Amino acid sequence: MATATLPAFVMTETIASTADAVTAHFMVTPFRAGTYTGLANAASGVTPSQNNLGLFSGTLTATGSFSGRVNFAGTSTLFTATFDAHSGDAARTIGAFSYDLHLDLDDPGTDKITGTVVTAGGECDVDADRCVFSVTNKTPDEFLKAGDNTKNGIYTVVFPALPSQDGLTSNDYPQGDGIGTLTVTPLGVVSLAGALADGTTVTASAKMSKIFAWPMVVIIKSTTTITGMTLGGMVQFDTTPADSDVAAVDLQWFRPARAGAPSYPSGWPAGISTYLTGAKFATLASSSELPGLDTPNPAGNAVLEFQGGLLTSTITKYLNISSTNIVTKIPTTDTSYTLSLSATTGAFSGTFTPNWASPALVKPTFKGILIQKGDNQGGYGFFLSNSTGGTGAESGNVTLSAP
Repeated sequence: MATATLPAFVMTETIASTADAVTAHFMVTPFRAGTYTGLANAASGVTPSQNNLGLFSGTLTATGSFSGRVNFAGTSTLFTATFDAHSGDAARTIGAFSYDLHLDLDDPGTDKITGTVVTAGGECDVDADRCVFSVTNKTPDEFLKAGDNTKNGIYTVVFPALPSQDGLTSNDYPQGDGIGTLTVTPLGVVSLAGALADGTTVTASAKMSKIFAWPMVVIIKSTTTITGMTLGGMVQFDTTPADSDVAAVDLQWFRPARAGAPSYPSGWPAGISTYLTGAKFATLASSSELPGLDTPNPAGNAVLEFQGGLLTSTITKYLNISSTNIVTKIPTTDTSYTLSLSATTGAFSGTFTPNWASPALVKPTFKGILIQKGDNQGGYGFFLSNSTGGTGAESGNVTLSAP
């Protein structure tokens, strides 16, 4: 893994003078000025909810002054703190909000801000790292576009459905995979654009820390279809594993109940778990953007499959994908589905004929994304059922891979 260059300590100068001599005294500030980002999530003994999973961020000056923000469920709390130059501690109570924070002043040290904040959602643990990437100290080349470190790194990612969730059946939460694209800039800003497996469009943005960790917090305020939502966890960039370049092992997704919602009206207010896996995406020369495919042949070099989401059985479609990403169905007269594939983004989408009871006249749509690395290479995505007279859509899984 690459290492980041840390900026030098800030120096201050005081001068004492007498009639006979002038003496200069230099002092090194213990504070590493800059931006800090991380997570605030439920402390031990506090019931996790969307009101205690949020983004913690702020700016530290060379004098120890800190301008911070915590954002839970779309409500931001701004605060200021002053860290002690000897202990690194800062604590204060402001009405219903309080903080008890510690800044690691060791040299070398972790550059972390840890501690707790207390809000209406209860006590939350804080873990924030310093962000060091800038115009003069850019994101390491390995995380940017290959061969051009002035351009953004592009990653395709998947939020896989887990086979089980505490207290829920498979009909109570999405069985499809959420999808997204991560963009990493030379200045260390990471942005997400994607869609979760219940169809919710999501975005998020924050700075990557000096240890290449990104606090991902997706917060959706109430809309016409859902009553708020939070998805969050720490995402780690690391290009050394054989099967991924970016991963998060423990993401929490909270969605409150909403009567009349088109899918999952009961939501999952107690939260469900997912994770993130992904890899850098590149347009491949003389090859399909889906790696590992054989030459097109009469049996097909790719397979498109649909499972779950009220389907009575798995639907399997064989097809050929050429080196220029041209899709040819087998047989070519099959009108039961459509499939389009983007060579520039790795996204794929289409429609298909389901086998659930009383399908609507309009075919359900599906969305997916391609992963290009190791054993994870393949296409992953979701669809939502649309049976006539159904009481709520359910999410199913779609995959695109070599046979």
